[in-house]
Amino acid sequence: MAGQINPEEIRTLDIKTVALKDDYGALKFTKSLNYLEMLQSLFVEFDDLQYKENLSGPEITIINNLRHKFVTYLNRVNSFDLRQSNSGPEHDQIENEIQRLYEVAMQDTKINLVYLRQQAARKSADLQELEKQQKAAIQAEKEYKDLSSKMREELKALQTQKSKIESTKGEVAAITFGKHFESQYKENDSESKKWLKGRTIAFWVLLGLILANLTMYIVLFITNKVNQWPHLSPREIFNIEYAFIWGALLTILSYGLAFSTRNFVINSNLSVINKHRKNVSETLENFLSKDIDPEVKTQIIKQGTEAMFKHLPIGYIDKFREIGPVQEIITTIGQRKD
Repeated sequence: MAGQINPEEIRTLDIKTVALKDDYGALKFTKSLNYLEMLQSLFVEFDDLQYKENLSGPEITIINNLRHKFVTYLNRVNSFDLRQSNSGPEHDQIENEIQRLYEVAMQDTKINLVYLRQQAARKSADLQELEKQQKAAIQAEKEYKDLSSKMREELKALQTQKSKIESTKGEVAAITFGKHFESQYKENDSESKKWLKGRTIAFWVLLGLILANLTMYIVLFITNKVNQWPHLSPREIFNIEYAFIWGALLTILSYGLAFSTRNFVINSNLSVINKHRKNVSETLENFLSKDIDPEVKTQIIKQGTEAMFKHLPIGYIDKFREIGPVQEIITTIGQRKD
């Protein structure tokens, strides 16, 4: 008598060697072969989708019972005895029962299989998006470091130019400064518009994700209450794993939003300052080009230089302390605990 097939062997079992034994002759289980192989694929896929971790108790019981029946029929086929007097009718009965088992299994597990596949696809997409956002954050951090280095070099150059304008007559320096500040103003204005666009995109993506989750929750809640498709409770989607992934995405997008805002503020601040300095330089150039008293010219140079480099309350400085929504929430909770 053939050995018993264990449930653990389903994944690696060769169904053909069981159903199409040469000893069975004309009574091989040819009709049942396709059904048995499809049932084997079904239960292997349930294992791969971790149905025991993602389904409810009653749903797991249904799948386990069908799995047990499948193994039972495999053993009946594997131990089929040709010597029995009614081997022909018994053979046909087993094949018919295997077909009915397949039909029942497909009907009873269809919804659960679709749900598990959707969950697996969603997790895969979330992980890919998270990896993409992480790469974007690393690139943004690199650009921020490059921008900071560039700003230090520009400040050093401005200090050099300041010393130069104090030691010369002023006319040439005013012209040079005017052109330099005009170039810097245009560059900073262009950069600020780029970061404003990035901030807008990050905001709408963040808002879109929040609205999409809210919409999905409401739809699942209503359809579950009225017992309509897809027959899913919001808790089946909005679980702990989903919260961790969503939290990671929210953190990255919040960082991107705050980072874009910070760079927009920096460049807007520099743009306004350089535009002011360009205007002062052009005004200074116009006055110095005229034939005026040397003492008056000296005073004009002194006041122009002071107006060019003094600190200006232009309304952007406080915005350097802006933080993202996630960081603000965490900070607020920490302050309440203290």
